[in-house]
Parts: sequence; structure tokens; C-alpha cells
Amino acid sequence: MSFVVMPTAVEAARLLCQEARIVLTSLRGGPPHIARGELAQDLMELRDRIPLDLERHLQNTSSISNNNNNNNNNNRSTTESEEKLSDEHEDPLPQQNLPLVVDPSFLRPSMDYSRPFLAVVTDPRASGPHTAVALQSIRRLLQRNVLPVNEHVTRGILGCKFEQTNAAQDEAVEMAIADVLCLLLQMGGGGGAGGGSSSSSCNHESNSLEPQIIQEAFHTVFVTRNTFLHNSPALGYHLDDVLVQMVQACHGNVPATRVILEFILHQLLHTPLTSMHSSGSGVDDETTSRETQAANDATRVLCLRLVRLALDPWPTGDDIDDDELEKTYQAELLPLIQDDLCLSLLMTGQAIWHHGGNYHGTAGSGGGGGGSGNHSLHLVSPAVLTEICATITYLWNCKPLRPHLMAQFEAIWTGFYTRALALLRRRREPVNAAAYHANLVFDAEVEIILESLVDLFHLHDHSQPVDKYNGGGALETMFVYYDCHLHRSDVAIGLYVELCRACGGIVNEEGFPIAAPSCNNNGNGPPPPSHGSVASSLDDDDLSAASSSGDPTTSLVQVDHPWRPVPAHLKELCAAAIMGSMKSLFRDDTNPHKLSDCNHSASDAAATAKEDNSPGQEVSADQVPNVTTTHLLKKIKSQKRFMRKAARIFNQKSSRGIEFLVDCGLLSEPITPSQVAHFLRHAVVVGLDKAAVGAYLGEAGKSSSKSSSTSAGPPVWERDWFHKECLEAYCGLFCFQEQSVLDSLRMFLAAFRLPGEAQQIDRILQAFADKCAALCQEASTLLSNDPKKASDAAYLLSFSIIMLNTDQHNTNIRADRKMNVHDFVKNNTDYGRDITEPGKELPRDYLVAIYDSIKEEEIRTEGEGADGAMTVERWKDVLRQANAAAAQEALETEQHSSVASATFLHPTQADADDLTELILEHIWKPILSAIGAFWNVSGRFSSGMLADEGQMISPSLSNGGGPNANGGYNQHAVMLGVQGARLGMDISLELLHGVRQLGRVDIFRKVFAWVCDYSGLLQGSTNNSGTSITAALVESVEAQSALLVAVRVSVEIGEDLDMDCWKRLWGILFELRDAHLLPKCLLRESDEDLLRPAQRQEWTVATLKGDMTDIIADEFALGEGKKEKVRQSSSKATSMFSAFGRAIFGVDEPEEHPPVQRRSEPNTGKSGAVIWDELAQSDDEGESWDPEDEGTEDRAQVGTLEAELGEDIAHLSPGAVFEAQLIRENIDIDQQMETPVTGLERAEETNLFQRSPRARLRSRLQHSCHLQGLISDSRYLDDYSIKQWLMALVDLIPIPNSQNIVSGTQPMLIDPSKFSTPSTGKIGMGDRSVSDVSFSTPSFAAVSNWSIPVSPGSEAFAEVLICEIALKNRDRLKILWPGLLQDHYVGRLSKLVTESSSEDPQKIVTPDPGLEKRITGLLRLSVCSTNRDEMASAIISSWKEILPVSQEQKAQSPFKAFHRHLSEGLWRIVSHVDGLLNLDQSGWEGLQALFNWCATRSCSLPQVQAPLTVLDEHDPAVQTYRALHLLLNSPGLESSIPCHLIDCLRTLVAAGDTRHYPQLCMASLDLLQLLNQKKVRLLDDQSAETAELFCTSCWRRIVEAMAEAAEHPRWSNVRQHALSMLTDLFLDRQNSLVPFTHLCKALSEICVPLAGRCIVSMQMGQGSIPSTDELMIEFELCIGLIFKPLRHHLKRGLAGHMESHVYPLWNAVLSVLEELLSPSLPDDGCGLPETLRVTMHDLATEHLQNAVVMLVSTGVLDSPNSDSGISRTTQDAVLRMGISRDSLECWMQVSAESSG
Repeated sequence: MSFVVMPTAVEAARLLCQEARIVLTSLRGGPPHIARGELAQDLMELRDRIPLDLERHLQNTSSISNNNNNNNNNNRSTTESEEKLSDEHEDPLPQQNLPLVVDPSFLRPSMDYSRPFLAVVTDPRASGPHTAVALQSIRRLLQRNVLPVNEHVTRGILGCKFEQTNAAQDEAVEMAIADVLCLLLQMGGGGGAGGGSSSSSCNHESNSLEPQIIQEAFHTVFVTRNTFLHNSPALGYHLDDVLVQMVQACHGNVPATRVILEFILHQLLHTPLTSMHSSGSGVDDETTSRETQAANDATRVLCLRLVRLALDPWPTGDDIDDDELEKTYQAELLPLIQDDLCLSLLMTGQAIWHHGGNYHGTAGSGGGGGGSGNHSLHLVSPAVLTEICATITYLWNCKPLRPHLMAQFEAIWTGFYTRALALLRRRREPVNAAAYHANLVFDAEVEIILESLVDLFHLHDHSQPVDKYNGGGALETMFVYYDCHLHRSDVAIGLYVELCRACGGIVNEEGFPIAAPSCNNNGNGPPPPSHGSVASSLDDDDLSAASSSGDPTTSLVQVDHPWRPVPAHLKELCAAAIMGSMKSLFRDDTNPHKLSDCNHSASDAAATAKEDNSPGQEVSADQVPNVTTTHLLKKIKSQKRFMRKAARIFNQKSSRGIEFLVDCGLLSEPITPSQVAHFLRHAVVVGLDKAAVGAYLGEAGKSSSKSSSTSAGPPVWERDWFHKECLEAYCGLFCFQEQSVLDSLRMFLAAFRLPGEAQQIDRILQAFADKCAALCQEASTLLSNDPKKASDAAYLLSFSIIMLNTDQHNTNIRADRKMNVHDFVKNNTDYGRDITEPGKELPRDYLVAIYDSIKEEEIRTEGEGADGAMTVERWKDVLRQANAAAAQEALETEQHSSVASATFLHPTQADADDLTELILEHIWKPILSAIGAFWNVSGRFSSGMLADEGQMISPSLSNGGGPNANGGYNQHAVMLGVQGARLGMDISLELLHGVRQLGRVDIFRKVFAWVCDYSGLLQGSTNNSGTSITAALVESVEAQSALLVAVRVSVEIGEDLDMDCWKRLWGILFELRDAHLLPKCLLRESDEDLLRPAQRQEWTVATLKGDMTDIIADEFALGEGKKEKVRQSSSKATSMFSAFGRAIFGVDEPEEHPPVQRRSEPNTGKSGAVIWDELAQSDDEGESWDPEDEGTEDRAQVGTLEAELGEDIAHLSPGAVFEAQLIRENIDIDQQMETPVTGLERAEETNLFQRSPRARLRSRLQHSCHLQGLISDSRYLDDYSIKQWLMALVDLIPIPNSQNIVSGTQPMLIDPSKFSTPSTGKIGMGDRSVSDVSFSTPSFAAVSNWSIPVSPGSEAFAEVLICEIALKNRDRLKILWPGLLQDHYVGRLSKLVTESSSEDPQKIVTPDPGLEKRITGLLRLSVCSTNRDEMASAIISSWKEILPVSQEQKAQSPFKAFHRHLSEGLWRIVSHVDGLLNLDQSGWEGLQALFNWCATRSCSLPQVQAPLTVLDEHDPAVQTYRALHLLLNSPGLESSIPCHLIDCLRTLVAAGDTRHYPQLCMASLDLLQLLNQKKVRLLDDQSAETAELFCTSCWRRIVEAMAEAAEHPRWSNVRQHALSMLTDLFLDRQNSLVPFTHLCKALSEICVPLAGRCIVSMQMGQGSIPSTDELMIEFELCIGLIFKPLRHHLKRGLAGHMESHVYPLWNAVLSVLEELLSPSLPDDGCGLPETLRVTMHDLATEHLQNAVVMLVSTGVLDSPNSDSGISRTTQDAVLRMGISRDSLECWMQVSAESSG
């Protein structure tokens, strides 16, 4: 209400007269006694008196105004500056002509003007309309500030009485009363907008109402509202608004707010909970019950809204005034909030699952079978529940209030939210309509609770840190102030675990399975174990022990009735809460890099080691983590973890539990009973069993004395005196002051469970009575002053109450045999003289009250803390403990202790840094379990959980997938899992990204590994086939979403994955490949195939058939018979490869054959998958892929989805986008099914719409995840990450001759220690150490027993991936090759050579697809490396270690099948000529090995058959020649080309001859000549030693190679070409650089004997010479080879080399000619005609003559009669040739004449 300006005196007079006239007019319309009675007379007198009072007031005011004006004139300044200053700053004074306002003097006594109006209001004779008019007049006068706001007016309104005549008119009067009272509170309540301001009222002293008056006014309106709520809803709604305004008006007036709040809370606590359940009394009673409940619910709704209005806003204390107001609020209002408000919220909220006193029965069985007690009774409406949640949310978000309500919120979180989630999981399947309706009601209630929980987790200020009460999100705050407090429950993690369990999770925060709830005979199973209980804190070893012992609280049990699944919409809310908390948690980690320098890593490791100890082991005190005090959260969580373990041990054996506490240092030595008592009192929150507490308290102990405590014997805590003092100390921890014996007993028994033995109960009750009798309410009135008698009386009364409780609530006792009130009173009135004093008998009323209380509400010796139900007594105990804890904390704060206590937390900045990480360590395992439930993963959580067979099992797809009954796939069944797929996808992505952001790479990798396992593709057993995997994936969108998450994360943030993670991802891709689900874009190589399409098709067919004979068999080495045997053996031995091939092509039954060696193959069902890039049959519809337009199809698909979703797609989560895509596909399928077939459809339309499920899934994977990014984006990874990639991929490839099933434990060929983690560098967003293992994270690695069978095709695919990754990272080959790629390629391929040489030579090793891609991969890397200067030699040199060398190795080597691959690879390597310049010697040796192998292999290939006259251009021989030709014709390589290439050229010549292709022989000879020219040219600048070495190692070998080609080939043109080249070799000018010595040796030792042998062969007719002309040509070439080099180089040998060089050469010539021309040669057997022979003889003689003539002319030969050695030798040889001495002398004479 806005402020109203005070009226002037004249205006006030007019208003009074006007309102009096209005009321008079109304009265005059009534009966005579009203129209002319006292009421009318008073109003008329008022009208007469007002003018007189106004005149007097004006006169007095005028005189005062004149005096003020005179004073102002005298004080006026005369200077102009002063006047101006006065005009600017002086306050304006009221002028004489302004109307005068009303002041107190105008109203004589204040009651004179309001009395006539109030008289009408309070007179019962006035009818409703008259009263309404009077109330309206009063309201208008109050609004204009004409009437004062005081107690008189307010009480007059409260005392309103009128004659009821008409219901509508009566409602109008009630409405007017409420409006006037509201206005009075607004003007006089002290905090409203219209009252309480000194500037708006002249009656400031009287314009204020007392709190009592305000309470009466509020009470009046509230009661009126309840009265007319049903009969007049409109009036009820109006009064609701009035009450709201009244509360708002009192804000700021703390006493008024207090009285109103007290009244509201009283209404909340005492408004009854009325059941709507029909008891059989009739329909009218049920209708009345419903109406009553509706009225009560409306009252609760209004009260809760008013409570929030009364508290909002709460003062924050930002300034001095606000600070004082805040202190006042805390003193006056805080106790009401702490006690009454929170209790009412909790107890009203708990009404959704219990009724009356039967909390447990209804809670445990709501929603069950058809019994009347099994329904969830609708005691609280959804509107009330909404207001309860809103109020809880407000209290939590009110930062000044939150610190003072921690104990209350602990009860609310555990007793309301956590309990609701626990009950949600334990609803039975409905069996009738009533149970179904009960489930609907309960679901609606839980939905409201979950919505409020989502808001709590989502909405908070992220800018505030968590090192104060005011900062952080809900989860962080709960964790700090509950989970990190030794005496409080694990609220945050407990709530989070329940959220995850509602989503389907089955583990606790430590990753251990939570026991399933069992069910008793009545169907009311006990509540699930609360967080921190024994079942939720078992370690691995203890779980197995508990299971073997048959303990039902710790072992997994099967329920005997079906729990219904949590409804989908509630799962959605639970997932939203999980998502919201994770987002807030990761977003609140604003400074993830602030890790203190304290040594917490060692502490964490020590704590982890401590946790791994079993209970039975001795634990020393030095094993306790020594966490520094700067990390209090870690310290307290560590201590609380040990307390939980101690509680678990105590539950099994109390003595061992206490011993564990002492060993861990949680109990200091010497141990005292008080310490143990505190543990028993407060350790229930960490899982201490109440039954174990009761058993220890009631135990008598072992007899001994205190003095013997140090002597040998039982531990001190097992002795009788210790037990007694511990029990007394335990009872002293309860606050029994001002409590009745009954309330104290309820409080006492709620903390533990009474043992069953009578003596133990007696001890406990006696100790209780001793404490209670001195402090309870009855101590001063009903009990004796003698402490002993009072204690005995309290003991007997307590025992009697327990007996009564058992009697009244035991179902086995019949109703007629139960104790009645008379017997109970009689038994307890007088206990005898020794106990009850005269006059101290217990009153009957007192005992009857106890009887009624026990009858109405049972004493639960166990249950309040477990099932979450709250009672008044339990609430009192909670408040007292909270007050004691607050007092202790305040005391510590005052003492300013340097080290905070472990009980009370004082967070530091280091704690704020540790908080997010600590929470993450506790929640990631439950979240992961919930994700598995969303993805419909059956199979138990493998960590720490045993299967029925005792084996560790891994999660798998529960539905299994597969075709339906018709053989097809049910697309609608696929859509059933869309919600789980979306939620699991979003939560897993959020978790993975958040964990990585925090820098916890260890957790990140574990989560990723489990996500991969959840895809169901890593659980392939040896009998799984590709078809079953395809069916499972098609039918399970959950598995598809898990797959998408794994791929998406690996592409986006794969740099933080380790080798195990990558192995899982590659394993998934292998399974997808085997199932033909990978898109085409991934099934390709970036380089062109080494085989042509026709050759590739031939290779594929041979691989499918398992018959590699045509590719492997040596045509000439084996022969036809053995070749056929090899073909048969290969066909049979490769049966696993050829299952599919034989079905297509067919193979005859083979005969007996020698075995064929190949890699052993287990029966995995995948041996037929041998083609790595194949697609399934008829599954390529609509999948067109163009390498030039990569990504176009993806963009088109995304564009279509964006067009449908509009701009919302940018704001959708990945899971939502995947869901939208599935929905779009489903709509298309439905439309396709509804579209009739007309027969006019085009073929392309059919391919577009009628796609198989596998093709749709493949397209979906291609569009939803960027699989190509796995390869293309690898170049962005760091060195360590890329090594992990490749190591994982290499490790997955089966080792040769081993089972091709890979697993997480397969031995590695590569040592990972070679690649250490980098010491520096950021991981994710932070730089937290990967090695830091927190103490709160036990060993929880992902399952390592996964295994998948790797098909031959997948092995080939893996090799392709290795090569592609290496090529994408070609800049880092220097890092990747040594120790990684080198070990893989060289190690595996060289092993084939060594194994083949050691095996039986009769065995033939056949190749496989993996070997092919391994070889081609190395070839591709070799090609790539030629452009990398530093790596070319290292990679290419590996071929010399891989290729077989010996003939045995070559005969058995599987490389024989890859001649086309190797030759094409060789050509591509040599094509990079510039890169070959950088090869060192080892690189050239490797290249030479490739040349030699290709040339050698070409020799064994089939001959060129007619009508073909040339070899194919891709033939290995041709490819080798091309490579050599390019190499020898490339400038700059002369000095680098090794001479060993001569062997390759010799082999090529032989290959051309063998394969009937003489062109190859001649071309190879040309290359030999070219090689000679290039090498000889280099001798020009070389030293003599170099020239000598060259001639020995290279030039002579060239001569030998040409000589070999001149003698052996079957083709005469080849021999002629070789002879001609050999002759030219010695005649070439460049050969002058060759030392004469080597020329002569080559001629004498190689060429001349070669020519002789050739001539002899021709004479004998042994050569294959087609004609005589050819024969003569070859003969002349041979003669020329003998004599032309001799004549050409003869002069070079004259100077001092005659005897050492010319003589041997001439002797060799003579020897050859002697053999050719000797007359002693037989004529028989000669294959030549006589004429041809004579011609050859004459030609040889002529050349001899010319030689002799030249020798004589040069002075080599003397006269025939000379005795020189050469002359004598020549003469003797010529004579033996049949030439006469005369002829010789004639030749020499001619030579002498010509020279002369």
C-alpha cells in the first residue's frame, strides 16, 4: 500500500460528515428502532460537533501561523548573496494561505469520532447491510488517515456483531471485516507499506498495534477463512489474499511476525491427517472424509505459503541496521523454524508413505497386492506436497538460515528425499485396480519431490566458493557438512546413490553391489540398507565371506515378489537431478589447478593401502593416513571411512571392532569407557548396527578389576567394569532434562535395539533408570526424593511400559488377552513401601495417558533412523544433539585452536580445491551403474561381484536383439529403448567431459572402458557370430548410444585415453567391421591399391575360396603333379577361410596331400570374414560415397534434421539429437509401410526407402559419429597419445601361430615401457597428477577379462588402421618407427621367415588377409618415408631383415603370394627419386633386397603364353625393370646406386629367359650396360685404391653378368645382344678408366673362355639357333669378342705389362683357338654342315692371322725362330691348330713388311 498524504482539517471534517451521512442513510432504511435509535442519534451528534471543532482548530492554527511569519521576516538577510543562499538552502515554510493539516489538537479524544461508527459495527441489532456500510466507512476513513490506528478501533472491529439475515450479505460483512483488519495491520503492523512511517501519520505514538492484537486479528481472519472455505470459495480465496497481505504488513515487525508464525506453525502441527481410505462405514462417511481432507490440505497449503512470506526476505546483515535486524530474527524466529517448522515439514511430508502409527508396514508394502493395508493412502494432496518442497527449497536456499538448520536438514534429506527414492524402487507390481491407483498416487507424489530435488541441484549461484556456508551447489554443500562430518550421515552420497538406484544402478559409492531387499511372509520387506550400512561398505574379501556365511543382510538375495520398474517419467527426473548435480559440480570447480604442495599423494596411497586390509589382519597405527591439516576434508573422509570399516567389524564382533579403532588411532590410548560410549552413540550414521550396540551395552563382560587392567588377560574393553562404566556413560549422552519417563524411554530405545536376553535388558534399563530418574519431569513431583527409590520406580515403570508395548502391538496376542488400562494402572500405581513413598503413588491420569500413548504409537526399538520416519521424541533428540554440537563448535571457535577437531569442520581453501575431486571419487561408480541400467545392460557389475558360477562376468546386452518371429527386425521394439539411450548418452558424456576437466585421467579412463563394455561388442565368446552381433545392435538403441559415446569421446578428447581404452575401442570397431556395420568411408585406404581391380578381384576370390595355388605355386619349381597336390592341400587346410568361398565356388574332395602350414584358427565363427572392406549383401542401398565429396552425405542428413527441429537443434544434447534421428527414421518407416505399392516406383526410390535394418544402422552410425575423425584427427594428438593408439592397435593383432582371440591380458609384442608418460604437460583442463590415487577410491579398474575373437578381415583392418594413422602422422615417423612400428612390422614379418626356415620343408605356408595388409602397410610407409629425409633409410632398410634369403625360405615363404604387391610397392618407392638421394647404405641395402626378391620371384612365375607376346605392365618382372630403369636414368644417383643391383639385373635376365620373354633379357642387359657406364664414369676423379675396389666388386661382376647372358639364354637374339654388349664393354672409351690389369684378367678369364665355349656349343649343334644366318652372326660375335678387345687394348700392354697381362690373355686366346681349329677334332656328331664348318674355320683362321700380324707389328712376337716365351708358345699352338710353319712365317713376314 502506498503512503497517503494527511488530509487538511477541512478535508477531514468533510470526510467525517460525509461518511456519517452514508451510515445514517443506511440505518434509516432499517426498522424504527434502528432508524431512529441510539445508533442514528450518535451519528447525528457527530455531524453537529464537527463544525465546532473545526472552527476552534482554525482559529488556533491561524494565531500560530502569524507568529511564525513575523519571526521569519526578522531573520531575513539584507545582502543579495545571503538572500540567494537562503533561497537555495532554506527549507520552505508553510504559507498562511495553505490549508492546515489535521494535528492531534483537532481530535479531542480520539474515540469521539470513531465511536459512532464502531457502535454500529458492534451492535448485534444492526443487520448485515448496515454493518457492512459502517465497516466500509471506517475503512475509507482509515485509508485517508482521518481515524487513528489504535487498539480501540481494532478491538471494535474484532468485536463486530450483526444480525444474520442473508448468506450473501453475511459474506459481504465478513469480507469487509477482513479488509478493515488487513488495513489496520498494514497501517499499524510496523512493517507494512502503509503504516509505521513517521512521515505519513501525525499520530505516530498511537499508530502502532501490539503483537497480541495483531495475533487476534490474524486469528479472526484465518478462522473466518476456514469457516467459509467450502460454502463460499470466492470468499475463501479473498481471505487468502487478505492473510497474505497481513503477513506482508508485519514484515519488519519481529514480535508481530513471531506471533503470526507461531499461529501458523500451530495450525500446521495440529491439522489432522485424514485418511481417504474407506473403512466400510458408507459412502457418506467417505465423502465427508474427502471434504475434510480437502479443507485440511487447503489449510496446509495456505500456512506453508504464509510461512515463506513471513520469512522472505531474511535479513542478510550486510550493514549495521540489517545486522541488528538479523540478530533479532535469529533470536525470535529461528527457534520456531528449527523446531516447529522443520518438524511439521518432515512429518507432513512423511505422510505420503505412512498412516497413523503404522509407518513401516505401509511404507514397505505400498502398492502391493489386494489387501486394504497395502495401498498408499492419499493423506497429503499434491498441492500440499508441492508447498512442502517449496518451503524446504526456500529454507535451503536462504543462505543466512542454512547454517542454523544443518541438523534439521539432515533429517529432511534422509527422512524425506532419500526415503522417497528408496520407496520408489520398492513398489510392487499392481494386481488390482486399487493397487494400480495407489501406485499412480504415489508416483505423482514422488514426481513432485523429484522436481524439487532437480531444482535444488540445478539452481544455485556458481560464483560462490564452497569454503563458506553460503557458497557452492546443493551437492557440494551437503557433502561438506554431512558426509565430511564424523557424527552425521552421508547425506549427499546417500541421496546420490538412491538417485542412481532409482535409475537402475546396483552399486554404492565404493563400487560394491548393494544387497537386494528381501520379503517376509507378510509381504512387508525390511527397508533397503541405508547408506553407510554394513551391506553398502563391504570390501571384496568381506563380500565373499559374507556371502558364504549366509548372512541375509550382506548377501544378495532374490525377492519372492516382483518389484515393479521405476516409471519412465520418474527415471527422467532422477536422471535430470544427476545431470544437474554433475553440471553444477564440474562448473563449480572454477579453480581446478589449485592443488596444495602438501604431500597428500602419499597420504592417499597410505589410506588406500589401509582400506585394502582385511578385518582379520593386524593394523598398525603407522598405517593411518597422515593427512596435513590444510586438507581437512580429506582427513575427515579418511577417518569416517575407517569408522565405517570399524562399524562393520564391530557388527561382526564387537571386540575386534574396538581393537580396530584403537589400532587406527580413532580411539586414543589408554582407552576409556567414555570414548567407546561416544562411538556407540554416534557411529550409527556410519553403519553401526543397532542390534550390535544393544548387545554390547547389555553384555556383562569378563570378571576383573581396574587394577589388573595392565596385566595379562582379555583387553580392557572386554572386562566387566569397563562394560558397566560404558553403559553409564552411554546413558549420560542423552538429554533427559524436562522429559517425561515415557518420552525419555522412546528417545533412549530409538538409538539401539534391545537385546533378547532378560539379564541384558535388565542391565540396560537399570542404567537408564539411574540417569532418567534424576532428570525427568516426574523427579520433583511423582518420584521419591531418595535417588535409590526414584531409580527403582523409574526402572519398574520403564519395564512395565516395554511390556505394555509388546502386549499391545504383538499380532500373535489375541485382542481379548491384551492388557487393558485398568490392569496397567493397577500394576503401576504402587510399587511397594521399599520403592513408593506415601503420597508418591503414580496418578491414574498419568498412567492412563501412558497407556493411551503406547496404544496409539508403538515404541520402536529399531527403525527411526533406518526407515526415515520421524517422531516427536526422536526430533527432540535430534535438536538436543544439534544444540550440543553447536555449543561445542562455538567453544572451539572461541579457543582459536590451531588444528580443528575432526568432528567439527572449518573448511580452508585447500578443502575447496579438493572438494570437487572428493565428490567425484564417491559418485562416479553409482553413476556408471545407472548408465548401464539406462543402456539396459544385464549382468552384474563385475568389480567385486561374483556370478553364480563363481566366474567374473561382464555386462552384456540384456535383450540380446535378434530377428523376430517373422525373420525380420521389429523397428517399434527398437524405439522402446530410446529414452534409456538418450539419458545414458547424455549422462555418460557429461561425466566423461567433467572428469577430464578435473584432470582425473584415471577415473576418465575407467569410465570410458566401462562405456565400451556397455556397448555389448566386447563380450563376444567363441560361439558368437557376426549375425548375432548385428541383430543385437539393430534391436538395441541403447547399445548404439553407448557405441556413439565411445566413438565421440575418442574423437574429441582421445588424447587422455590409455592403451587399454584404445584396445576396447578398436575391438568395438573390429566387431562392427565383422558385422558389416562400418560405413564405406572408413573401409578404404588413403593410397591407391597396390593391385589393379582385376588383380584385386582375383585375390579376393582366391582368399574366399582358400585356394592360393594360382598365386603361390611355382610353375617350374613344382611341376604339374605336385602343383595339383598343393592346390588340394591349400583348399583343405584353409577350410576356416573357405567356408563361404566353397559355398559359392565349390571344391572337389581332395586327395591325400602333405600338410599345409598356416596360422592356427580357433572356432570363433568368424573365420569366414576374410575380406576387410566388404559390405553385407544387399546392404549398400542408398550409400553412395565419393572420395572427392567426403562428408556431403553427413551434411545433408544433418541439414534435414536441422530443418525439422529448427533452431532447437543447437540447444539439444547429443542424446536428444540421436533420439530425434531415431524418431525421424521411425516416422519414415511407418510412412513407407502405409504407402501402397503401385508398381510404378523407380529403382532409385526403392533403394532409398527399402533399406535393410543393417544398412539403416550403418547409415545412422555414419551420421551420428565422425568415425573418420579417429584417423584424420590423430595428427592433433601429442606424441604419448599417438603411441598409445598404435600400441593398443598392435596389441590387438593376434600373434602369429596363436589363437586369434585377443583380450585385456594378451601378451604384447611391444614393450610399453619404451613409451613413458610425459613428465610435464596438461591433461584435459587441469594438470593434476595422474598418479595421484585418492584414499577414497578403492581399486576399481574396469574389467580386464574381456575378450573378442579377431577375424582375419579385422586383422587386416587393424593393419590398415595402423598404416593410416602412421601416414596421417608422417611428421612424427621419427618417433613412431623406433620401437613401435619397427617392432610390429619387422618383428612379425621376420618371424615368418625364421619359422618357415625351421619347419618341415615339405610344408607350404599360405598367406592370410592380415599378412597382406601388414606387407602393404610397410610398403606404403616405405613410399611415404622417401619424402622424410631422416626416416627413409630406417624404414626401407627393414626389408633386408624381412624378405627371405635362402632358397628354402623362398620356397616356403608366404611372401610368394605378394609378388604383385611388392613389385608395385617397389615401383612406387623408386618413383620418389628425390627421396632416394637421402638413403644411406642400410637404406640401399633394404631397397636392394626388394629388387632382388621381386626379380627372383619373377623367375618362378608362369611363362608368357600365346597369343600374348608381352608381359603385363604390372608383372613383377616388368615392375622391377621399370624401377631399375628409372633408378639408373635418374641424375644424381650414380654414386648412391649399389653395385649389388647387378644381381637383380642378372636375375631379370634369367627371368626373361625362363618366362620366354627375350625382350626383358635384352632390356635388362641394356640396364647392365647403363649401370657400367655410370659407375665407370665415376672413376675419373677417384684414387687408385678406389678404382681397384670398384673393378673387383662391381665392374667384374657386370662382365660376369653379361657373359652369363651371352651363354645361357635360350634365345639367340639375347645371346647375340649380350655378346655385342660384352664386346662393346671392352671397346668403350670410358673403359680406359678401368685398369689394364682388370681388363686383361676379365678377357682372359671370362670373355675368351666364354667365346670358346659358345663356339664349341655352336659347332656341336647344342644351341637353339633358328637359322644358319643367326648361327654365323653369333659365331662372328664370339670371334669378335676374342679378337676385338685384344687388338683394341694391345698397345696399352706393351709398356712393361707384357708378361704379366698380355701373355696370359694371348695364351687364353691361343687355347680357345687351338680347341676350335685343331685338326684332331672329330667330325662325328657335329650338328653343322661341312660348308658352314669350313666357313667358320676359315673365319677363325683369318682372325688369328690378323692377331699374329698385329702382335708382330707391335713387337710382342719375334721371328718364328725366336726362343722368347710368347713366340715359342705361339708357334707351338699354331702348329697344333694344323697351320704350317710356313704359313706362320708368311704372316709374320707380311707384318714385318707392312711395318717397315
